[in-house]
Amino acid sequence: MSTLTPGELITAEPDIDNARELRIGDFLCVLDVLPPDKLNAALKASREVGLPLGRTLVVRGLLTDDDLSMLLELHGLFRRGSVELYQVQEAFSMAKRRGWPIREALAAHGCAADDLESVRLGELLVSAELIDAAQLQEALALQKLCGLPLGRVLCIDLRIPEQIVDTALACQTDVRMNGMRFGDAVDKLKLMPLMVTPELMRPVIHLELQDLLVAGRICDESDLKPAISFARANHVPLEEVLSGFDWINTSMVDAALALSKLIDRGYVTAQEAISFLSSVQERVDALEESRDTWATDLDESEAPLNLYRFLLASGFLTPEMIRDLTKQMISRPDDFGKLVDLELDRSTTRNELRDIIIKTYASDEKLSSVLINLSRVDEGLVTHARSLVSLVLLKGSSLERALLSFARMRREVGSYDA
Repeated sequence: MSTLTPGELITAEPDIDNARELRIGDFLCVLDVLPPDKLNAALKASREVGLPLGRTLVVRGLLTDDDLSMLLELHGLFRRGSVELYQVQEAFSMAKRRGWPIREALAAHGCAADDLESVRLGELLVSAELIDAAQLQEALALQKLCGLPLGRVLCIDLRIPEQIVDTALACQTDVRMNGMRFGDAVDKLKLMPLMVTPELMRPVIHLELQDLLVAGRICDESDLKPAISFARANHVPLEEVLSGFDWINTSMVDAALALSKLIDRGYVTAQEAISFLSSVQERVDALEESRDTWATDLDESEAPLNLYRFLLASGFLTPEMIRDLTKQMISRPDDFGKLVDLELDRSTTRNELRDIIIKTYASDEKLSSVLINLSRVDEGLVTHARSLVSLVLLKGSSLERALLSFARMRREVGSYDA
C-alpha cells in the first residue's frame, strides 16, 4: 500500500481552478471522502508521531486499505490528466458500491482504462535487474504490513541505496508524465550501480545483545557473566534475566536488544549502534521520567510513543482487535485482574473497570502481559515491539525503521492477522 506524506492543513474549500495540482488531502475533500476537520486531525497526528498520513487514516478507521489504494491510484491518474474529476467521483462511488476494481469502474464511465499509462516502481527495478521478482514480492508484503512507501522499504530492508531509488522514482514520473520510453528508463537504471559510491553499500554483520552492551559501555563484561551463565543454564533470554537486576537500566537493555535486530537486517551498521549506545546515557533519565508522568488518556495527542501507539501505528492493533481485547478484559475479570495485579469482582463499577482498562493500554508492561496471555500474541513479537519503542524514544532509530523491523518479525513468526 502506498502512503501519503503529511503536509499543510486541508482547506475547507480546495482550489478547483488548479484542480490538477490538488494535494491528496484536498483531493479527498473534493470527493467528499472525508470532511476537512477529520483530515486535519489526521494530519496533525501524522506530524506528531512521524507517521505517514495514509497509515494514520487507516489506523483511525477513516479509510480501509482498499479505499486508500484506489484513491491513490485515482489521484495519480487525475494529476496526470488521464481522467476527469467527474469520472473519478463516479468511478470511486461505483467501485465502492459494487466491489469492482477501480479500472473496471473507470471503463464503465467512458474512460479507456487499458490505455492509461501505469508504470510501477517495482516493475522498473525488476526490469533493470536491480532486484528480482521474489525480492519485490517480499518488499510488497512488508509494505502492506508496515504501511511505508515501497521506496523506503526497498532502501531499508533490501539496502538499495537511496540514490538508486530516487532515480527510479524520477524515471517513473518521466514515463508517466513526460513521455519517456520505458526502455530508456530501464537502461538508465541499469547504469546506477556503477555510479553509487562504495560506502553506500553496507555489509551486514551479527552482534549478540551482550556484545552491544559491552561495546556500547552499558556495562562491563565481568558484570554480565553471572547473568549470561544463568540465562544459558535455565534456557531463558538474557534480556529477561537482566530485567531482574537493578544495576542495569532496562531502557538501555531494550534499546540494545532492538539494535541487535536492526543490525541483523542491515537497517543500521554495528558502528552506528555502538556509537549511539555510547552517547545516549544522558537521555535515559529523561525517558524514564516521561514514561512515569505522561497522561493515560488514550486520546491524548501530546503523549509520547508507547507500546499501544506503536502497535496502532504498525497496523497490528486494529479497531477490531482492540474491541476483542477489551471484551476479553471485561468477560474474564479474574484472569485480567491477575495480569494487572488487581482484584476485580462484582463490586468493581463500570467506571472503575473503564479506568483500569485505559491504564492497561497506557502501560507497556500491563499491555504486554494482556496481549501475550489473553490474546496469545507471540511473546517474542511483543518483546521486540517494546524494545523498538524504547529505541525510538531514545532517538536511536527512526519510526519507519522500527515499523519495518516489526513488520519483518511479524512475517517471520507468521502473525499476519494477529
